[in-house]
Amino acid sequence: MQERGQELEKEVAHLELRRDDNIWRHYLLGRRVRSGDELELRLSGDRWLRGRYEWNGNAVVWPAFRIVLEGKVSPTSDRKLTGALPLPPNAWLRWPAPR
Repeated sequence: MQERGQELEKEVAHLELRRDDNIWRHYLLGRRVRSGDELELRLSGDRWLRGRYEWNGNAVVWPAFRIVLEGKVSPTSDRKLTGALPLPPNAWLRWPAPR
């Protein structure tokens, strides 16, 4: 069991901010993260929350983690209700397993 825990730890990391071609970008475990990409955020108690990464490219602004909430934006809309959390640099993230 301890072996599996160590294996999982290799799949978990913080976002890495890099400058490529004069553009700031985030990477997770060596893979570029793009706005709209699904990620999983580690919560307390080793629980995970799936959401979408959003960022405007401004290096001094934390990216956002958008989650889907229960309900619609309005009674006449088909759009789902969402909320966004700021992603601090030391947040633990991973790429989700394929559904």
